[in-house]
Amino acid sequence: RPFVFGEPRTATSLPLDARGIIGDGHTAALVRADGAIDWACFPRFDSPSVFAAILDEDAGGLTSITPTVRPFESLQSYDPETNVLETLFRVEGQGVVRLLDYMPWTDDPRAGGHELHRRVDVREGEVELRVVFDPRFDHGRGITTHERHAHGVLARGPGGERMTAVLGPAATHWVPREAGGMETCVHLRAGDGRWMVMRWDATAPWPIHAYRPYDYLRLTRQSWREWSQGLRYDGPWRH
Repeated sequence: RPFVFGEPRTATSLPLDARGIIGDGHTAALVRADGAIDWACFPRFDSPSVFAAILDEDAGGLTSITPTVRPFESLQSYDPETNVLETLFRVEGQGVVRLLDYMPWTDDPRAGGHELHRRVDVREGEVELRVVFDPRFDHGRGITTHERHAHGVLARGPGGERMTAVLGPAATHWVPREAGGMETCVHLRAGDGRWMVMRWDATAPWPIHAYRPYDYLRLTRQSWREWSQGLRYDGPWRH
């Protein structure tokens, strides 16, 4: 049964099960069915929140990839035996978009830092998407500043916190958002795709290929499937 999004809804008006959860063994993020991540702590589960709009729509912060046209339907599911989350948007009068969300989880010694990887692919038609990057560090208690760089955006918190966002491979024009943070819009046709990568404690945004998102998607799927093979639970919720 799909979620249907007509008029914009606040985080508190959505049921808790309108979210999937992704993680890397150190921390986790909640991904709403409309494409917003409204809860995440970095770099650990017990760290202060960076995105917490689930608790405070105005001051909590979020990041999102959402169709600009409403109404749209949304379905969420996981890749089998993995923690890679798929959200499928069906946008009335436009087309179909798949959004993949994961946090790299691998034993690869070259995998440093903590990242959120998001992949958008248009399956049918033409769709316009609004992308928002609005982290609020330390549970939203301080002021976040943003710097535009050649490859993306660097957000800084009052306590020295840093997080970068890159949307590629095409050039992206980020602009300040009235409600806070930065935003951009992308118009994609069937066959087009984009990666968005957010990295904790980075000094500057890198070109999108430097994050190796395809490699880490493959490795993360492999790691989760190996982990799943060790599960001893055998019941109705095994999947």
